[in-house]
Amino acid sequence: FDNLDPNGSYKVVELSAPTGWIKSDTVFTVTFYNGAVQQLSGAGAVLGEDGHSVYITIDNPQPTVWVEGIKYGISADDTRNPLAGATIGIFDSSVTEYTAANALDTTITGTDGSFRFDSLNPNGSYKIVELAAPTGYAKSDTVLTARFQGGTAVDGDGDHFEFEIENYQYAANLRIIKADENGSLLNGVTFGLFSENAAEYTSANAIRTAVTSNGECVFQDVPYGNY
Repeated sequence: FDNLDPNGSYKVVELSAPTGWIKSDTVFTVTFYNGAVQQLSGAGAVLGEDGHSVYITIDNPQPTVWVEGIKYGISADDTRNPLAGATIGIFDSSVTEYTAANALDTTITGTDGSFRFDSLNPNGSYKIVELAAPTGYAKSDTVLTARFQGGTAVDGDGDHFEFEIENYQYAANLRIIKADENGSLLNGVTFGLFSENAAEYTSANAIRTAVTSNGECVFQDVPYGNY
C-alpha cells in the first residue's frame, strides 16, 4: 500500500484467502509519525531498513481433511460386528487398478474395525477400496469416493468423510448321511458339531446338534473354520 498519510495509523487485515487455504486472523497495526514508523505490531510484520516502510508476511495454513470409517463383518446369521485385519487403500480418483502399489496409502483395520487416512489434499479427489479381507470373509468390491473442495468434504461431514464397509463371512452347509452296514438309512441319530479344540463330545458342549430324518441331517450356514 503506497502513498499513505505520513502521520496516519493503520490496520492491515486479510479479507479472503485463496481457495483451499485458511484465512489468517492476524491484525497488523502500524503508526507513522512524520513519515517514520513509530509503532508496529503483528506477528510477521518487519520494519524496513529505511525506517519508513513495513514488510508483512502472512501465513495461510491448509485445512485439515481426512477420511475415516468402520469395517464390519456380517456373519451367516446376519450378526454385524467390527472387523479387524482388513487392508484398506486410498487412491487418486484417476486410478482404475486397485493394488497396494498404486495406492497413495494403505492401512489395516484395528480391533474396533476402524481405519483412517490423514494429510489429504483439501482440494483432492480420492477412491477408497478394500484390498484384502480377513481370513474367512469375502472381500468387498465397493469403491467409495471422496472429494474435497476448499477444505470441505463435498457431500461429506464438513471437513471429513465417514464410511462403512461390510464383509460377509464365508459359510457352508454340512450334509451327513447315516446308514447301517446294509445301506439302510437310519433315522433319529443325533450328530453334534464341535469346535476343533473340543475335548468332550456331549450335546451340552456342541455348537449345534442335528437329528437324521430320512437318513440325513444338515448343518446349515456353518461359518468358515475348522470343526
